[in-house]
Amino acid sequence: MDAQELVGYLTTGTGSQSIDPLQALSLLREDALSQAELATQCGVARKSASQFVKELTAARLVTQTKDGNRLTGVGAIALNVYSEAHTTIGAQVLTSLTKSPSRRAVLRRIGTAPCDLADLASNPDLPSRSTVYRALQTFREHDLIAENGGQYHLTEHGEHVLQEYDELLAAFEQLIEKSACLQDFDAECETFPVRALEDERLVIGRPSDPLREVHAFMNFINSVDENEVTHIRGFSSYFDLQYTKAVFRLVDAGVRLETVISEEASKNPPSDPQSTKYIRKGLQADNVEWSIYPGELPLGLMIIDSQWVVAGPKIIEDASTVSGTIFVEDPEVIEWAHALFDDYQSRARAPLEHLVYKFRSVTADAANKVSR
Repeated sequence: MDAQELVGYLTTGTGSQSIDPLQALSLLREDALSQAELATQCGVARKSASQFVKELTAARLVTQTKDGNRLTGVGAIALNVYSEAHTTIGAQVLTSLTKSPSRRAVLRRIGTAPCDLADLASNPDLPSRSTVYRALQTFREHDLIAENGGQYHLTEHGEHVLQEYDELLAAFEQLIEKSACLQDFDAECETFPVRALEDERLVIGRPSDPLREVHAFMNFINSVDENEVTHIRGFSSYFDLQYTKAVFRLVDAGVRLETVISEEASKNPPSDPQSTKYIRKGLQADNVEWSIYPGELPLGLMIIDSQWVVAGPKIIEDASTVSGTIFVEDPEVIEWAHALFDDYQSRARAPLEHLVYKFRSVTADAANKVSR
C-alpha cells in the first residue's frame, strides 16, 4: 500500500462486510490476539479478520508473535496519527475526500487560487463539469468552500481540513518509507513525530547485508568529536563490548553518560574480563549514571546533547530479519526522545537500589507462600 491507499483502507475498509480497521487496530494496540479472538471481538467472520491481518502484516502495521497478532511501532504510530486526523477533519469529510480522487483534485485546485465553475470544468486535469458541480455541493455542505461573485475559495475550515489531510498523507509516506526501523518500536512510541523524518537518514540491515546497521552505528559514534559533545543518554537492552568501548572513548574525555538498562539485560551481565572491566569502570565513574528499568525498553535509543538521535531496534539482530536504524537531527524528534528518556528514567532504579528492591520482593513473596 502507498500512503493514499493506506488512508483509504483505514477510512473505508474493504467492503460492507469487512472488519472495522480502527476497532481492530485499537484492540491489537491493547493486547496480542489470535485471528479467531480478533474476529470474535470485532463481531466479524474469521475470514475478514484473517484478511485484515494479512494485509496489514504486509504493510508492517501488524506482526505475529508467540502470543498472537499485535501492532508494530508502525501500526501504533499510524493509529495515533490517523485518529487525530479523524477527529480534526471529521469522519464524513475524511470519507468524502478519501473515496474520491476527483473531490481531492477539485479542492486542491480551489486551494491554489479562487476560481469559478467554468475554470474548474475547463481544466484538463479535473473531472467533468457534472462531477465538479457535485463536488462543489459536497464542499459547501461541509463548509469547506464559499462563493463570492461566482468565485469559489476555501473557507478557513477548508484550509485547515486540506492542511490536515496533506499532513496525514505526509506522515503515512514517512511511516511507509521508514517502516523497516519504526516496525521495531513498541506501541508506547505511538506519539513519535514521524512527519519530521522526511530528510533524515535510514540505514537498513538485510539478510544479504546483516552487519550494515552495526557498521553504520559504529562509524557514527566513532565520528563524534569529544570536544563538541557534553552529554549522551540512551537505552540499552543488551551489552555490546564494541559499542561500549566506542562510548567510553567519550566518557574518558569527560562526556556525561546516562544509560537506562532493561531488567533482562541486568540479569545477564557479561563475565569476560574486558566486559567486566568496563562495567566496573562505569559504576565507579563520576560522569556515568546507570539505572535499571523494571521491564522492557521500547526501542534502541541514543541521544547526543540536542544534536542527534539514533533510534532503532532494541537489539540489532544478525542475518534473519530486516530492520532499520535512523539518524535524526530534527529538533522535534530530539525533544520527543528526551521526554521519552526522562519518563523511563523516572521509573528506573540505581543498580544497588534495584538489587535491594528485588531482594525485598523475593523475600516478601517467600513470606506470603509460607503464611498460606
